[in-house]
Amino acid sequence: MVKLFRRAPFFIAAAIMLFGPQSSPAQDNWKYSVNQYDLREVSTEQKLTIFETPCIARLKFICTQDSRDKSATGYLSLEFTISPASKVQGFDFGYFEGPDAPVGAKKLMKITLIQGEKRSSFQVPLNGWLSAEVDDGFTFGTGTPTRNKIGYMRKVVEAILAGADSIEVIVFNGPHRNKSIAAIFSVAADRLHFKAMMQGIK
Repeated sequence: MVKLFRRAPFFIAAAIMLFGPQSSPAQDNWKYSVNQYDLREVSTEQKLTIFETPCIARLKFICTQDSRDKSATGYLSLEFTISPASKVQGFDFGYFEGPDAPVGAKKLMKITLIQGEKRSSFQVPLNGWLSAEVDDGFTFGTGTPTRNKIGYMRKVVEAILAGADSIEVIVFNGPHRNKSIAAIFSVAADRLHFKAMMQGIK
């Protein structure tokens, strides 16, 4: 599901669907993997339309732990990848790309957990890069240290484990924030993957 947001007076956002009425998120099939270095991933993808361009959106959670000697900090991260990014017109991906990108520390990603009528949202900073995994993909990423129990990523995953039905990710277009890319992914049937990802994390 993709939405084009236009801000009304007094910064009240009105959601305008590009095609058809709003519908419930599809039942996404999430996959869990872990490698020999205990890098854990939970991911899914879905087809959608962004500004009249057929695309694929992939959402991936990545969990690493602190190294045994504490020289490296583990991170709990979220990656939102859009492809084919080069075909999407009307969104400035370059605004987010690289360590010196104009986005800086601006909180232009909004993560919302939906459980029935209840919504819990987090407006967070992000950065972006050309994907090395997805052909013509652009990835928006954010994260906090894995063991930071008050970090927003721990709260996002805890909300999923506590019964959230779906997760919505919105990225606001940097220079023109009246536009955005958004997608909703169902998590209701796949909580066990998130539980496995967080196994042993305190």
